[in-house]
Amino acid sequence: MQQSLAQDAGALVEEDQAGSSAGSQVSASQISAAQTGSAAQPGSVAWSSHHPVNLRLSIPLPFLGRYYLTLVMGKERRSKVRLAEERKKHPVATMGNLLFFAAMGTVVGLALLYIIELAALKFLENSGTVIIQ
Repeated sequence: MQQSLAQDAGALVEEDQAGSSAGSQVSASQISAAQTGSAAQPGSVAWSSHHPVNLRLSIPLPFLGRYYLTLVMGKERRSKVRLAEERKKHPVATMGNLLFFAAMGTVVGLALLYIIELAALKFLENSGTVIIQ
């Protein structure tokens, strides 16, 4: 809803700059609010500059197309009411999230097993134990 309000206000600003009759009813405070609201949208410079961690990847997957992964982390600034509203709109416990975490857990687990195996082989080589491959 906030995004649509910013877009509506942005449209009024554009009309005002174009000199239309509808735009002449836009006050300076409305123009300022529209510019502030649009600057706080995801992807804008102001939005991304508030996050110390802002990682964005685009991953090409064969036969599936390109997918993106975004990790944004920083101090929580949202109110408890807004957090509750967003938790209802975007629940964490979804099938997609479950599959993602299961896949990532599998990849990390296999990588750790491989690293442990390499370390064990290196230890056995250095101790003089005969390794049969």
